[in-house]
Amino acid sequence: MRQLSCHPVLRVLLLVFLLLAGTAMAREVRVGVYENPPKVFTAAGGQPSGILIELLHEIASREAWQLVFVRCEWQACLEQLESGKIDLMPDVAYSDKRDQQFDFHQTPALYSWSQIYRHKDVTITSPLDLQDKHILMLRGAVQLTSLQTMLQAFGIRAKVTTAGSMDEVFRQVQRGQADAAVANHYFGDIHAAEYDLIETPVVFNPARLFYATAHQRNPELLAAIDRYLIEWRQSASSPYFTILKRWGGDVRQEALPSYWWDVLRIGAAVLLALIFFVLFLRWQVRSRTRQLIQSRADLQATLDTLPDVLFEVGLDGCFFDYHSAHDNQTPVPVATFMGKTIAEVMPPDVTEIAMAALSEANEHGIARGMIYTLDTPQGKHWFELAVAKKTTADEMAPRFIVLTRDITRRHATETQLARMTKLYAALSQCNQAIVRCADEAELFPQVCRDVVELGGMRMAWIGMLDAASGKVHPVASYGAGTGYLEGIDISIDANTAQGRGPTGTAMREDYPVWCQDFRHDPDTAAWHERGVQFGWAASAALPLQCQGSVVGVLNLYADTVQAFDEAAQNILVKMAMDISYALDRFAGMRERQQMQDSLRQLSLAVEQSPSSIVITDLDAKIVYVNATFTLATGYALGEVVGQNQRMLSAGRTPRATYDDMWAHLAHGERWEGELINRR
Repeated sequence: MRQLSCHPVLRVLLLVFLLLAGTAMAREVRVGVYENPPKVFTAAGGQPSGILIELLHEIASREAWQLVFVRCEWQACLEQLESGKIDLMPDVAYSDKRDQQFDFHQTPALYSWSQIYRHKDVTITSPLDLQDKHILMLRGAVQLTSLQTMLQAFGIRAKVTTAGSMDEVFRQVQRGQADAAVANHYFGDIHAAEYDLIETPVVFNPARLFYATAHQRNPELLAAIDRYLIEWRQSASSPYFTILKRWGGDVRQEALPSYWWDVLRIGAAVLLALIFFVLFLRWQVRSRTRQLIQSRADLQATLDTLPDVLFEVGLDGCFFDYHSAHDNQTPVPVATFMGKTIAEVMPPDVTEIAMAALSEANEHGIARGMIYTLDTPQGKHWFELAVAKKTTADEMAPRFIVLTRDITRRHATETQLARMTKLYAALSQCNQAIVRCADEAELFPQVCRDVVELGGMRMAWIGMLDAASGKVHPVASYGAGTGYLEGIDISIDANTAQGRGPTGTAMREDYPVWCQDFRHDPDTAAWHERGVQFGWAASAALPLQCQGSVVGVLNLYADTVQAFDEAAQNILVKMAMDISYALDRFAGMRERQQMQDSLRQLSLAVEQSPSSIVITDLDAKIVYVNATFTLATGYALGEVVGQNQRMLSAGRTPRATYDDMWAHLAHGERWEGELINRR
């Protein structure tokens, strides 16, 4: 008979005891908490809450961590983290500087960006409107460097100050103590209306948010967080996505009845215990089987909700299995891929990217971030590739899980943001050129150069109207394809094909004309052949005014259709208005110069006149006499300026003569007489 200590039932009980003992030895983890809802904040009941707090609770429950929360302001939290007074800090945006102070896990917990929120009485529609504004942000926030870089890039001077909490930042702007606030979009979307602030289109500093530890401390915390984030981000039903969507376990330990201990002690029911144990195991098998079936059903439902396509492939690129709820993401149905290789079903450029990803995953276990494009039935789409190596038996060839995600919408957003950034840079440089340049001949070439080199246009030119002929003649151009302008015939006459194009229409009707598909627009039919030759896909014509009249047009050409969306149109209209303002200024300068030249000529004529000329004010005080007068009267200029005209009668010309002269002049009559110099 075997010893009682070796009995299988006792082994089960010993395992239960060890599990309970392990639970009692939970690790204490001190976590910093500051106020930045909905990511991290203190709920009404005084308990820490938020997306990152709930996510940490989920991990802690699986890792047997006992979370101890330490409340502090943001800067104080970072200082306590660095000194070791707290173990873990959520909501830390990665930067090179912080990487020298703290340690981060690999997979971001959240993605965020920063946005400007303005006081309701302050106008901010672009980064240029931040000129001379007072901007407030959180003390110690990573956005400070990015904000300063953006302001410097646009040549903007603004006052930037900080406050200890996000609530204080928004409160001060609400009170009018600052013009605008910088906040991450999570906080701003929730609290802007509460503080009567208005979001602006100024967006910058995309950021990855992590949990951070002090440098070279608590690496096991970061490793555990990374492990769960990698696992959970692969499943739409995981705690990670549940928490994100909600913003809304108990492992029972089965214990044997106490009387079985009595039975075991007296050894009277060993056979019954064995039967019980077998039944218990069979119950567990059925329970686990049900759990596996349910888990499989949950997994299948989760996979069906994913927009991604998943493949299982070999190192040679051969397809073994797939899952896809959307076959329209590939040129042919994915079911036809099975048994074929990537090279057999994908274009050569996509094959090269995919095989490189497989090679990297085979060496490092994972590969991600590769981007490729495909022509789908819905048009050209962009995809992101991620590959993970499967664990297989040693004798098996390696297998890989390949996930392709359609990022077309994200790519469009990123492309638009990049295009807007370029156009803002071109607008800023254009305004600087307006300030520096003295006339159109100096300004126009600089504008064309800036809108191409900084604004991303393919070619730009400025045409001026010849009023006599009604033709538009190019006076400045820059970019690839300026040969397009050689011999070009453009008119403002609506009765001719040359006058019904974008340029002629813009000048004749005095409004911008946006041609989003140059090669197929009937209004550009007269120039289709030229446009194809030089690669035009879209164009814009913006009228330029001088002193209320249209005198010219700014023409822009892009190499992609639909290049001028509403945001781009607003920037370019502002650019045309600024150029028109410059034309008004140049015209005013020329008019002033002409007036000065006329006055100079008049002054010379008066001074050299053979007649005596006297100019007085309304009180008959002399303000000017010419040289002929001084010769005729004998008075020096200094003797008469500021004196009443009657002083001229003292001993020289009879007073009656002057009285008669002034009487005629006072009534606007001509006087003819003779002044006698008796000096």
